Amino acid sequence: MADISPARRFTDGIVLVAVLPLLLLPQLLGGVHPQVMTGFAILELLALTAWIIVSARAQRPITVSWLVLPFLLGAILSAVEVLPLPTSLLTLLAPAPTAMRTFVIAGLPDAMRSEVSSVISMDPPETRSALMRLLGATAMFIIVSNAARRRQRARLIWRFIVVAAAVLFFVAIGHAVLEAPAWGMFRRSSGIISAPIVNANHQSKIFAAFSLLCFGRALACRDRREGIATGIVGIVCGIAVALTLSRGGMLAWGAAVVVGAALLWRARRSELETHREHHLALPALAAALAAVVVGVLLIADRAVVNEVSTLKSDTIAVSKLALWQPALGLLDEHFVAGTGNNAFAMAFTARSVPHTMYDAELTFSHVESILVGTLVEHGAVFGGLLVLIGALIGLRLLQQLRTQADIAAVPAVVVLFIGDVVDFALESSAGIALMAAAVGLCAAALPSPTMRLRTAPGIVCVVIASVLVAAHAPSAIRDWRYRLDRQLQDVAVTRRLPLLQHILTVRPFDGYICAALAVDARHRRQPREALAWANRAINLWPTLPDGHLEAARALAALGHIEQAMLEYREAAVGTPSSQGGALNEAFSRTTDAQLRRRALPDSAAALAQLCVMFTSEQRADDAAVCAAELAALPEMTDPVQLA
Repeated sequence: MADISPARRFTDGIVLVAVLPLLLLPQLLGGVHPQVMTGFAILELLALTAWIIVSARAQRPITVSWLVLPFLLGAILSAVEVLPLPTSLLTLLAPAPTAMRTFVIAGLPDAMRSEVSSVISMDPPETRSALMRLLGATAMFIIVSNAARRRQRARLIWRFIVVAAAVLFFVAIGHAVLEAPAWGMFRRSSGIISAPIVNANHQSKIFAAFSLLCFGRALACRDRREGIATGIVGIVCGIAVALTLSRGGMLAWGAAVVVGAALLWRARRSELETHREHHLALPALAAALAAVVVGVLLIADRAVVNEVSTLKSDTIAVSKLALWQPALGLLDEHFVAGTGNNAFAMAFTARSVPHTMYDAELTFSHVESILVGTLVEHGAVFGGLLVLIGALIGLRLLQQLRTQADIAAVPAVVVLFIGDVVDFALESSAGIALMAAAVGLCAAALPSPTMRLRTAPGIVCVVIASVLVAAHAPSAIRDWRYRLDRQLQDVAVTRRLPLLQHILTVRPFDGYICAALAVDARHRRQPREALAWANRAINLWPTLPDGHLEAARALAALGHIEQAMLEYREAAVGTPSSQGGALNEAFSRTTDAQLRRRALPDSAAALAQLCVMFTSEQRADDAAVCAAELAALPEMTDPVQLA
């Protein structure tokens, strides 16, 4: 007779609470907001605390597989990266960022300088958000890996995964049918299915992981009806991967399917399973794949084919590999300590070139490679250790999980990893939660013994994690970049100074804030202060047009017209779309033709604007000389039209 005691129901309830984020996080826009990441961490730590207490009362040991190391070490490194350190130690670990931080905060009032944390991370709020995400994943892994060792609870987890996948699919289809953006608020993705996760690449990875989890479960499930239902959910989620029109998602899903087929072929040769099960597995997988292909072709053949056709080497180099080389260049500057988890965007902006692919064709909040990103954000030593541990885990899973039932979750691990190599996915809570659950299911199937976690040390670990959440979650939420930027937009220009100073204490490497402080000083008629802040902005982000523009205005106010013209030139170079405004302002500073020419970028359009200015001022000689120079330019084809 089945055990339906209150104790078992309570334990099953803990398991359901632990895996509940698999259902909720995709609906919460992928769980990319810091408040959602914090809620994820709190929920998982509460579930882990209850699991430890229940296990202790039942005298059931808790085991911790070494597969937890990527999540645990990532959390530890993130905690260290936001830990205030002595200046001498910080200078040793990160000399260049420490010196730059000291230079930038020198412009703050004395009372506010003490509020700036001496930490490794170049973007502490983002690193704190990453810490929340990793703490939640660590706790989820421990619960899933322990619960799945019992067949009945493993079945409960698998069924919940199938339900979560089905809910995500129906919600996405509902958005597509209604032609609505994500929950009526955010329109970002251009796919046929473009919600509820705003980013199509993230959504494709989540669908891909759910699809392969369902395939793995369907092939290993003993109940035929449950297997068919689970397989259908896997098929529709596989179709949804293509409907997001994410090339990276389709590529990752296809590669993981190949890995899964290879593992099934190996399992077929194993003596641990019956001949009948092996006989059906590969044909069933082939039928499922055929159903996915047919479904995609029936629904969106032309759109998907057009998207896949852009998977050429030059396109990949521009859209997916473009950040790898400059990111590795950052590794030279942050070799020991890294930039801090999730702080890549702040560090990379200083190296970016304006109006190249970085501005228009891709975002650079993360490196689109988990390998390069780990090295840059955690440094060569500890980042390299994380990469090595990940490689060892992958090899161990492939070597030791040999039966058809054991390998059910392996393709999902593979697709999430490959998905994060070609386009970041694990930086969202939904992605990391799915990875934690999939790796936890793999850990439960490992035949080798694992370390036991006794009750007292387990409670101590949870308390430490809870202290980290309590210490860092408020800043992660309160000081989130987009939240502070929205506050800044809502404050009148004349009342921004306190908020700008506060933001700089939180993000001392943000060149835009330094430029905004220069604007504030200009409005207060303090040109020397404005020049100092503009200089800091340019030192942080050398190609920031706002910094050069404010420097030009301050220099002009101080009477240094010749230097001001050079700064106007840099501002005009950095803003081709609004180049005319910068040049008109520069021309208004002086009537000297030679000084005006110092402000000109090397372009026909800029020279044509100077010609028009001379003409409007009725300076015939200067206009004639300018027109002759313009006509002699190689790129000039129609002087009248260009002017």
